[in-house]
Amino acid sequence: MELSKRLTAIGAMVDPGSRLADIGTDHGYLPIWLVEQGVIPSAIAMDINEGPLLRARAHIEEHGLDARISLRKSDGLEGLEPGEADTAVIAGMGGMLIIRILERGKRIAAGLRRLVLSPQSEIKEVRRYLLRNGYQIFAEDMAEEEGKYYVVIKAGYLQETADGKEGLGPDEEPWSYIEEKYGRYLLRTGKPVFLEYLKKEEDTLIKIRETLMEVRTKKADERLLQIDREILAVKEALFQAGAEKTGEESRKK
Repeated sequence: MELSKRLTAIGAMVDPGSRLADIGTDHGYLPIWLVEQGVIPSAIAMDINEGPLLRARAHIEEHGLDARISLRKSDGLEGLEPGEADTAVIAGMGGMLIIRILERGKRIAAGLRRLVLSPQSEIKEVRRYLLRNGYQIFAEDMAEEEGKYYVVIKAGYLQETADGKEGLGPDEEPWSYIEEKYGRYLLRTGKPVFLEYLKKEEDTLIKIRETLMEVRTKKADERLLQIDREILAVKEALFQAGAEKTGEESRKK
């Protein structure tokens, strides 16, 4: 099975040997691929709707994996029992829905070792929620597919133990607004796909600004101020991502 670029980027964030719960599994392609590639031994594929589960069942049986991938109807994390999984993938939905799933399933989410999230909107809000609710973000990636850009976030819950915080050390510096909006680790790595995304974002904002300049109503002027702030933010992101990339290339030389 060959995955889309989006699902490949998500799958790459799953640690080998993970006990996976795929929330909103849809066709079940991700757990099938991860099991077939030997990344994980088994998985629980979950969805709130019966239709996707039926499609996933057909694909799982087609690949002969019905003994290794179980199916479960569940609203978010609610159908998952403590200890059944150590990693959850939540992807293919809006950021506010992901936040709602994590909030409603707090007890289960806090017991997971890893979260792999791919919000299709409200990405800044997802990062902000994680950072303010005991999680640390420690990896991010981006994939482009058919003109759309998808962010993947890997996070872990900071669990207190007798020896202090286990697993993930706290970030040295608080996240800035630019980092929350565009991603600390995307800015640091400065991958071509991310720079391409930022440039397109800048071009779109500039076009919106040009249109607003022709209207000049009170409402348009208020929107213009907002657009100007967003243009400054994306320019700063381009500078940071480009500077990080240039510095890395210089060090390699």
